[in-house]
Amino acid sequence: MSRKFVHWMYFPLSIALAQNPPAPPAQPQPAPAAEPSPTAYVRRFSAGGTLSYLPFQFTATSSIDQTLTANPPGHVSGDSSPTKYHFFPALNFQVALTEHTAVTIDGIYRRVAYAANWNYLLGIRDPTLATDNRSPFSVTEDTRAKFIDIPVLLRYYDKGRHRPGGRFFLELGPTMRLVRYIRTTRTITDPEGNVTTDTTPYSPRYKNLPGITAGAGMQFIDPVGIRVVPEVRLTQWRDSTFDTAPTRSSRSQLEVMISFSF
Repeated sequence: MSRKFVHWMYFPLSIALAQNPPAPPAQPQPAPAAEPSPTAYVRRFSAGGTLSYLPFQFTATSSIDQTLTANPPGHVSGDSSPTKYHFFPALNFQVALTEHTAVTIDGIYRRVAYAANWNYLLGIRDPTLATDNRSPFSVTEDTRAKFIDIPVLLRYYDKGRHRPGGRFFLELGPTMRLVRYIRTTRTITDPEGNVTTDTTPYSPRYKNLPGITAGAGMQFIDPVGIRVVPEVRLTQWRDSTFDTAPTRSSRSQLEVMISFSF
């Protein structure tokens, strides 16, 4: 078979292949990647429990020693000592507002108790007499009360709430103290030695006492997802809850807290 014949036989096939080239083999397409769901390290809503520690007493140990000039004249001396309560339970709630801010609300349960004693000498002493001519009587008081402190604080975190790891925060806001369940027992001994008991509850200066609270702390997350929040707070109250010499409650309150939230 001549070369010219072969050339003419394959010529139409080469034209057809040039006009319709074979399709390249299909390449496998990767599956579309799923949208990531970022973890919120500061959740939108969280709640848990708190333990509050007060290093200083609610009322200070104090005394009084003064002369009464009228109604009636005389002399009074006395002292007061508090029962030592340092640890208090609380509930905590938090709502995240933005990536860096949140509002936290706590309900802190507190107990307070103190014992006070007053010794009176009524009248004006006669300096010409060898013995004191004034009439003595004494009052012993035992008072117990329960408080609920409710701070509402705006908290600022140094990291966005979707960024992993521990974070530092500052907080500031108002606090309200609700004074409830006051119980008082007074034992009065008159100049003749007669003893009477009075159970009229002590009346505090403020049953609802406002204050301002500032604090700082950190938030950590343990391996099972519990938020651990240690912090320090300082509260300045508008006034003293108890203010009857020799018992006076402090207007400045320092506390150390640790919270566990979910």
